[in-house]
Amino acid sequence: MRLGTAAGDYLDSVRRQKWLIGLGALSVCLAWLISQGGGLRFAIVLALLPMAVVVLAPNNNRLLVGTAMVLVLPWWYALGSAQLKVYVVTSVLATTALLNAGVVQDRIPWRFNFVDLALIGLLAATVLSLAAFGPYSPQSVRGVISWALPLGFFAAARALGGRQWRSVCWVLLIGGTVASMPLFYEFFVLHHPLFGSPTTYLWSGEPGSLFRPAGSFGGPPEAVTVLSMTTLCGLSLLVTSTGVHRFFIWLCLGISVAGMVVTFTRAGLIGFAVGVMIFVALWRPAALGRLTFGLAAVSTVFLLAVLPQIASKTWYEGGVVRHGNFASRQDRWKTAWPVITNSTDHLVFGHGFNSLLVGHPGGLPGEPQADLAAAPILIKESPHSQYVRTLLEQGIVGLVLVLAWLVGSVATAAAAVRRTTDDDETRAFLAGCAAGVVSFLVVSLADDGLREVPSLAIVALLSGFAAAGSQRVIRDSA
Repeated sequence: MRLGTAAGDYLDSVRRQKWLIGLGALSVCLAWLISQGGGLRFAIVLALLPMAVVVLAPNNNRLLVGTAMVLVLPWWYALGSAQLKVYVVTSVLATTALLNAGVVQDRIPWRFNFVDLALIGLLAATVLSLAAFGPYSPQSVRGVISWALPLGFFAAARALGGRQWRSVCWVLLIGGTVASMPLFYEFFVLHHPLFGSPTTYLWSGEPGSLFRPAGSFGGPPEAVTVLSMTTLCGLSLLVTSTGVHRFFIWLCLGISVAGMVVTFTRAGLIGFAVGVMIFVALWRPAALGRLTFGLAAVSTVFLLAVLPQIASKTWYEGGVVRHGNFASRQDRWKTAWPVITNSTDHLVFGHGFNSLLVGHPGGLPGEPQADLAAAPILIKESPHSQYVRTLLEQGIVGLVLVLAWLVGSVATAAAAVRRTTDDDETRAFLAGCAAGVVSFLVVSLADDGLREVPSLAIVALLSGFAAAGSQRVIRDSA
């Protein structure tokens, strides 16, 4: 029976969502586990934060709120007397998105596809890895939960289907633009991190050398990884907008690209360039040849006319060339390979999820495994490659599942774009999703993108929309 008022309509909709009670109880349990040591009062407040978003925000705005928060907040901060840590902030953001997944009205029924199964397999492999290899401690369990919770953005996007694609694109574009502002302030004014501690910041360089800003992301690689994905999604708005909206989009894209440039992160900029080419190839294949020719012409002019003028500049040496940087990463990869292949179990199943954090000053307590302890640089500074790290921790099984999830997302979105002929907005958004995931795959060659909260949340969001978009296109074309 309807109550006939707005409040009554809302209460009726909540009654129909019986899962909300169970999920609310689950959020309380997760909050207590993750914030253990912070006190019962704080745990209850933490659990109620995502519930408050559900109550206060309209149905269609909850994922937008979670996405905006993950883009603009410095997620590693310790807040208040309860010392709200990074993994707690992660749980709030991801649970907010996960709660949103179940209450969206008129969503496309969820039918599992290859991308879903690959991600489920990765989650299962992660849990089994902890069970098989340890370390067995409350901290290690919380570490796995904290890593998995941002994947709630995937579930929210899958449940939304195609109902809010354009709104999500706007949030990604504007959120990325806002998140770029601290990068400029740090680079041009402060010359030290705005949010983090200058004494522990890893990208300050030597006195007099180039400072690389991080903004609210924690590090330049994390900043450029996220901004690359948000900017590529912004391209889908550009090609489907006109007038003042189009001018505003150009402005946001310019700010975001400039934000990426001042981080001086080569892998991220390369990933963005590859993503642009993927977007053009999917959205308008006929223009790919002209784009390639134009890039070749610009590159030639740069190499012949511009590079000789800037090659001796301090900022170019410290930000672009960075002598010895790539060689250092190659040394880490070479060091990791014997550890990966020293036994069949390690090659196939790895050393265990988060095994590289055991014994790390900011990681998990305990003694690292003997072969990892013999290569301390892998623990102290990480392998600087998501693929090498996955092989170390989860073996071939984990790497195959990671690639199946991410490459499967790109393939699924690309197939849906080719299948869609009469819906430019859907084609553009799916092309942006595919391009964003491709840029993440490229950056992961030289960075641990799946271990950073904002980049994991955004790539999970794009992957979820790619899977949902494919399902919608199949349904509409049937």
